[in-house]
Parts: sequence; structure tokens; C-alpha cells
Amino acid sequence: MQPRTRRAFTLIELLVVIAIISILASLLLGAIAQGKSRAHRITCLNNQRQLHTVWQKYAGDNDDRLVANSGPLGGPVLPWVAGATHYNYDTVTNQLYITDPTYAAFAYAKLNPRIYQCGAVRHNVQGVSMTRHFSMNPYMGVRSALAPSGFENYRRMNDVSQPSERIVFTEMNPYLICTPALRFNSLEADASGSITNGDFATLPGFPHGKVTVVSYADGHVEPQKMLTPEMDRVWPVPWIADHTGLNGPGNEDLIWFANRMTRGL
Repeated sequence: MQPRTRRAFTLIELLVVIAIISILASLLLGAIAQGKSRAHRITCLNNQRQLHTVWQKYAGDNDDRLVANSGPLGGPVLPWVAGATHYNYDTVTNQLYITDPTYAAFAYAKLNPRIYQCGAVRHNVQGVSMTRHFSMNPYMGVRSALAPSGFENYRRMNDVSQPSERIVFTEMNPYLICTPALRFNSLEADASGSITNGDFATLPGFPHGKVTVVSYADGHVEPQKMLTPEMDRVWPVPWIADHTGLNGPGNEDLIWFANRMTRGL
């Protein structure tokens, strides 16, 4: 009887198997990443719906007046949540400014503090996780000069023109978030009131695979895809104080946002 011979893999066969396993692993990891991104986006959609419910209820309980988008810490008019300019690190890392009714008008609703956060954002300030990743349209509940003049202001619910097209809450770039309202430096509008250009002092964020989540005054919440690669910009420091020159002229994303926050008079 002749001895059996064992057949071993050749080097080429082994390399082919390794390549196939690598491809399958990359596909699996990609699917897992996409699934996680979708899950975070769905959570943010639900979080903003809850914030919007409180926003609407506040107006209903306060003679149609919209909650302030921002204001001095502990001031006579409470903003929806408290916040301040850069270098006041505590206002973006301490839950007190969300949960304490001394500082935040939304505190009465006793929302879970995690509702103010996006699970896709892994950002911290001086080693401490941020407590808030959302900001409000600065033309909603106007109480401060965070937005240029010459545009519609919405102090009461009935003031809001085209509520299905007016943003209330948006996700923010964590490098730049500070005050609880998104901030503009300047805006330009044509004769029809459509905004054609502008300079933002803080920027919306797109944490869900180049997608962000925004809520509108009529109550609907939806994702919005990033239109320009410029919005992926990051900085070498975790939290910056320079609010100038953040965008080039004609940035499609910023024009899109500006036209859904207000219109020229």
C-alpha cells in the first residue's frame, strides 16, 4: 500500500484566502459603521422631536412667546439652556446649565440630559465630555444680538413665516459651539429676501456620515446631507475661540441653513 500524500495550500492559495477574508472583514466593518451611524441619526431625530415638543409647549404656556435662544447666565430672561462665549468651559461641560431652572427655561420639563447630546460626537473640552451638541436658530426667540439685523425676527409663534421651512434646532460642529444659539457674523440677501451669502461665527455639524439633523417650526424633524466638503473642517485644538473667516463665499451648506433660519426684510 502506498502512503497517503497530504495536499497543502500553496502560497498563492493562502494569499487568495487572506485577501478574501480581508475583503469580507472590511465589508462587515463598513456595514457595522453605517449601522451605527444610522442608529445615532435616529436617536438625534428622536432627541430633537422631544426638544421641539418642549419648545412648542413653552410658547403655549407663555402667551405664544418663544423661549429665548440665549441670554446672560442667570439673567432675568432665561434661555432654553444656558451657554456663554468661549473660555467659559463650564457652560458646555456642566449639566447644571441644562438641568437647573435658575439657568435654563427647559429645565422644568426634566428631560434626560442625554437628549441634548449626539451619540456620534466624541468630543471633549479640557478632557471633559460636552453636555450639549445642539443649538437654536438665533432668529427664534430673539433676546440678544447674535444675528445680523435687517432680517425677520420671530418672537412669537405667530411671527414665524413659513414654519415648515424655518429651522429651530440644529446639530453643531463641536469645535465651535458656545452660546446656545448658532451665530452669524453677517448675511447678504437679494431684493426678494433670499440670502445669497454670509459669514457664520459658529458652524452646523454633520456627524452622521456627512448628514446632520434639523428640526422645523412646524414640528417635523429631518436629516440633511452635507453639500460642500468644507463643512468637514476640523481644527488642531479641541475647542476654538476664533469665530471669523470660517467659510468661503458661496458655501452651499451655509446658504441653505441661512435661508431656513430667516429671510431678508
